[in-house]
This record gives sequence, structure tokens and C-alpha cells, in this order.
Amino acid sequence: MKIVIKIGTSTLISKNGRINGKYVSELANNISALQNDGHEIIIVSSGAIGAAAGYLKLKSRPKTLREKQALAAVGQPIIMNAYSREFKKHKKTVAQVLLTRDDFDNRTKYINARNTLSRLLEQNIIPVINENDTVAFEEINFGDNDTLAALVAAAVDADKLFLFTDVDGLYEGHPSRGLLIRTVENINEEIESFADGKSSSGKGTGGMKTKIVAAKIATLAGVDTVIANGGRLGILKEIIANEKEYAVCAENVISSLNENEMRQALKKLALYLGQKEQKNKTRPGGSLSELAGVLRREKNLGAQTLKSFMWHLREDEIDLILRTGGNEKEVERFKKVIAGSARLPFTAFIAKVARLEAKKSWIAFSKKSKGNVYADKKAVEALKEKGKSLLAAGITAVSGNFKRGDTVTVTDAETKKDFAKGLINFDSGIMRAIKGMKSSEIKKMLDSPEQEVIHRDNLVIL
Repeated sequence: MKIVIKIGTSTLISKNGRINGKYVSELANNISALQNDGHEIIIVSSGAIGAAAGYLKLKSRPKTLREKQALAAVGQPIIMNAYSREFKKHKKTVAQVLLTRDDFDNRTKYINARNTLSRLLEQNIIPVINENDTVAFEEINFGDNDTLAALVAAAVDADKLFLFTDVDGLYEGHPSRGLLIRTVENINEEIESFADGKSSSGKGTGGMKTKIVAAKIATLAGVDTVIANGGRLGILKEIIANEKEYAVCAENVISSLNENEMRQALKKLALYLGQKEQKNKTRPGGSLSELAGVLRREKNLGAQTLKSFMWHLREDEIDLILRTGGNEKEVERFKKVIAGSARLPFTAFIAKVARLEAKKSWIAFSKKSKGNVYADKKAVEALKEKGKSLLAAGITAVSGNFKRGDTVTVTDAETKKDFAKGLINFDSGIMRAIKGMKSSEIKKMLDSPEQEVIHRDNLVIL
């Protein structure tokens, strides 16, 4: 399993402003054990500015950009020294990787960064990534490394992203009195409201917003995401160990089902998921919808299909399978593992089953959008449901200044909601001139071989 772990400043830096040595030691111990077990680990670490402020005994946090950049230069080696010292005790090597937003926006730099990280992992070296704050300006306030971690996870095709913070996860209300949300299958407006303080209860948690943004990026890219309390020493190891046991139990239970039991389990699950889809309209396009569609379309499904979806099923859905049959001992063991997982405090965001190919992942999440094109109802349908390219005839308006080859966001002209991103074939000036025109008219006007505004191969539905 390839795992990206984001460590927040509040987790890494103690109240006295110094690096929490006990925490770094325990983190190194857990990550080293995971690597020894065959996992590939990448760390995205905040805390450079905070570490420098503590080291220099500053009474107040810096406010100006120059001060922040200078402190980042002081703090980065302090952090790396702490990681290097503790991992060395386990005979592990760490490597510092400094990135900026531009490294993701530029295709060549993006591929180079991706290749470097892949090579480090091949050599069993643990990359420690931070924003290059000494030269960045916009990036210094770029989601406190949450978004960076999500972009890294998408770039390296990670299996899981851990976002460590100082609370146990996402709550419906304030962490001191709200309910911890265990599983999120669709990051909708309600989920976002719990993070920005605009929930119906008026008790949103605040400080969680950038993590929800990061979780949305990662899950759309096919990466399961976990928000957990990094201060709980050993939580990382516990979650991974539980998942390993879960996978073994799922394998054993499913393998113990005979052909008739398997057929009955899949039939019940298909019906159940279909009913849930109709009742709950906040879960379209996610893994459950995909599974329900697969079950409806295919007649001969076996254990392998079900296994691939097990992580995306809730306890009530798994119970349908367990009640169908199988080895009694394995079923009981599986139930205990599920119960054990429920006791671990964290919030899991379930990824889409289908992972985007590398180029489309870069278009969707890494390359910055330079403007918007607004698509009419017919064009929206053609893109979403038929997988067509975007044509000028379906565009009603254009905003922003962009060039050919830039990334633009496609917005539903009726709902005003963004639903796709892609590489555009015309600059913004030409787009304003040709919007609404037929391809034949454009060819005569521009004498251009390009027929599509955005080709389907360069288009991603979000």
C-alpha cells in the first residue's frame, strides 16, 4: 500500500514552540514498522515557520511575507534534522523534497517530481515534503499543506491519504460535544458546512475546511482519505493493522460462500443499494452507485467483484453478505474486526472506485484553471452522459484570460456549478468570438483544423 501522511503544525510543534520529540520518535517507529511490512510511505510536513519561531523564541507569529519566508528557511533544516535523527535509529533514510504550486501546474515539472518520488520509494527512502516557502508567495497560505498532500497523493497514485490534526476527525458540531462522523461517501454541501461553521446547528468546527478540500481532491482521484488525531500515538499503525485484518477476513468470508450463496448475496446487495440510491440523493456518482450499476448490468459476478468493493460498503451492507452464508467462524471473526474498526476514532472519506489516469489526474487537480466556459443544457448532457467532446455550439459565455493549452473550468450555464476541467484548444479572445457557433462556421472563419473546444481525451468530469 502506498500511503501519504500529512503532519500538521499543531501535531508536530509543542506548546513551548519546540518540535515534539516524543511524537516524532513514535511516528518514526510506526512508519518504519509499516515500511518493513512492505508499505511505501511519503510524509508531507508542515511546521517550518512554527519550528523557527520557537527556536528563535519569538513572542508573536510573523505577519509579513518576508518574515514568513525567512523563518521557513530557518525552520526547514530544524524539521529535517528531527526526522532524520529519529528515522536513523530505525536504519531508515529520509529525503527532503521542496515543492511549490508551479511544480504541479507545469507538466514537465510535475512529471519530474512524480518520477523523483517514485525513485525514492523504490530505494526505500522516505520522502519528507514541504512547500518551498522561502520562494513561494501564494503557496505559503496554500491550505497549510493539506492541499499539497492531496496533490501529492493524486500524483503518485497513492492508496491512502492520512491528514493528521489535533482532533479525532470531522464532527457534526464542535469536537467537545458533537458527533464524530465515521464515514463520508460524498462530500456535499452538508459535509462542507460542518467544516466551515455554517452547519444548520450553527456549531461547525472551523479549521477543518482545508482538510475537506484536500479530501475532495484525493477521493476524486481515487485515494481513500482519513482525518485523524495525530496526537494519538499509534493511531496510524492501529488503522493500517485493522485494515489488513479486515482484508483477510473479507477474503475468507467471501471465499467460504458457495456459488448459490454468492449469487444470493449479490442479488440482495444490488436490490438494497438500488433502494438506498432512490431514497438518498446525496450519494450519486460514488462507489455505491458504481457498485449498484455493476450489479445491475452484469449477470455473472463472482467473489473478485465483491472483494473489490468491500471497503466501500457500510456495516449494514456487509451484514447482507454475512447473513447469506459462509463459514460461521470466519463470519464471527469478521464481525469482531468491524466492531474493532468502529472503536477507532477517525473519519474516513471513501474514494471513487475508478482511478483517473495520470494525465487526467493532472488536468483535474494539479494544473490551475485560468478561466471558465459556460455550457448549455445540451452540452452538459453530452459531456456527462455520453462522453463527448465540448464544442463551441454548446458554449454560452466565457470568462477569464487564457491561452491555447491552458486548463479551463467548464460550468453549467443553468446551475452555475462547475462540473469539468480540460485543456482548451483556443485562447480566450477567440473563444468569445466563436461561442455558440457550429464547427463548420468556425472552420470557415478561422481556417483551423480544430473542431473541438476541449477534446474528450483532455476533459475530466469532476
